[in-house]
Amino acid sequence: MREIKFRVYNKEKKKFVYYTTEDLYFMVVDDKIFSGLYNKDIFEKEQQYTGLSDKQGKEIYEGDIIQYDESGYTNKEKKKVEFRGSSFMCGCQCLNEMQLHLLWVVVGNIHANPELLGVD
Repeated sequence: MREIKFRVYNKEKKKFVYYTTEDLYFMVVDDKIFSGLYNKDIFEKEQQYTGLSDKQGKEIYEGDIIQYDESGYTNKEKKKVEFRGSSFMCGCQCLNEMQLHLLWVVVGNIHANPELLGVD
């Protein structure tokens, strides 16, 4: 069973805040851990952990940009990880069907590195 984790990007500090479903419980009950977490002026939309890691062991989240990384392979196309319907997708392929731990590496994310996808 995969661990349910999230992150949100703090636009002011230019870094992610990571939290789990257990943290969410305390945020709601105690209302003190991440006060203002959903302030749209400061934070971007939350992104969920896919439950998968790249070939270097880095956790993959929605909004990450991944690239095929195998020696001798010349197509260096980068793809954004998205949640569509009920699956995590990368382009038109389901992440669970990709051999992420063997062939793919996280090279950035849509907040810090939009230029990797040709977006400014």
